[in-house]
Amino acid sequence: MKVIFVPSFPFTFTPPGGGRIQVLKTKEYLEKLGVEVKLWNPEKNYVLDKEGDIFHIFSSDWPLAQLAMLIKKLGYPYVVSPIFWEPSFFRALAHKVLSQVPLTQTNWRKRLLREADLLLPNSNFEAKHISEIFNIPLEKFWVVPNAVDSDFIGLDPDRFWDTYIPELPKNERFILSVAIIEPRKNTLSLIKAACKIGAPLVLIGPESTLHQQYVRQVKSEIEKAKKKIFIKHIPGIYDRTMLANALSASWVHALVSFIETPGIATLEAGLNGANLVVSKLPPVLEYVGSCSWVVDPYDIESISKGLEEALNSPRNSKNAKDHIKSNFTWEIAAKKTLEGYKKVLES
Repeated sequence: MKVIFVPSFPFTFTPPGGGRIQVLKTKEYLEKLGVEVKLWNPEKNYVLDKEGDIFHIFSSDWPLAQLAMLIKKLGYPYVVSPIFWEPSFFRALAHKVLSQVPLTQTNWRKRLLREADLLLPNSNFEAKHISEIFNIPLEKFWVVPNAVDSDFIGLDPDRFWDTYIPELPKNERFILSVAIIEPRKNTLSLIKAACKIGAPLVLIGPESTLHQQYVRQVKSEIEKAKKKIFIKHIPGIYDRTMLANALSASWVHALVSFIETPGIATLEAGLNGANLVVSKLPPVLEYVGSCSWVVDPYDIESISKGLEEALNSPRNSKNAKDHIKSNFTWEIAAKKTLEGYKKVLES
């Protein structure tokens, strides 16, 4: 089987994040199953070359709709990993209404989704959500979980500690958050909550170039927080071994986002034994609700309480590690993806 991946350029690859990991890891593990995977190349003539049996689009962003229509015209089937969730009731309603208006961005998104041969959301909630907004039958969905490498385990936490946070005593429990600095990730509230309970906080992630005012607020809050707690922002760790070491060194990993589905960083942290603090969001609860501390991202008191309880509990006390390893690895995700392709090609 030959598959052409269409990432959401340029968003998937700039900056590095969950979208990029999803594309590359799905490719890696499908290839282990014998599938030939290539990334979309605009220089290729897919009419003449016949290099693919099926196209896989990673995103439901409206600019990809015209490309999807072209793929259909060429006679190829395509599937979509939608990566879509609109938590606001009013914005979801706006999507539903605007999807009926020709030539709007939302209408193009609807066309992209409805013309697909199969949709591969990463949760049952996402499937129902998209089905309701865009009036797409649930039979057209095939859930493929977000995932982690089963062997992504930090074996040398002291190396991270000595390299990045030597100022913090090694017997000190600290909170880690691996996430881009942006409003969606709710970085400001996390800092305020950590200050409220006097807990050390380490942030790993790049600053969003699209939200510069928010980034300035975060920097200002970090400077204020330094008077109360140990806090450090590391712009990014792109050495995966070192990142795993960071996760294995942390006592708690917090991702208190306003939108999350469910966050690869959460899965990676749980696999490394960190206690998980997550937002009360349906897709997140579907993944790790039973093995994490669930908080209201809009309530700093709730975040503070969750962080404090997680810090005061033994590492991996809710057994997130085994839960994630049994349900959310790239091996599992690749097999489910391949089953989806076969459903399309054999129908």
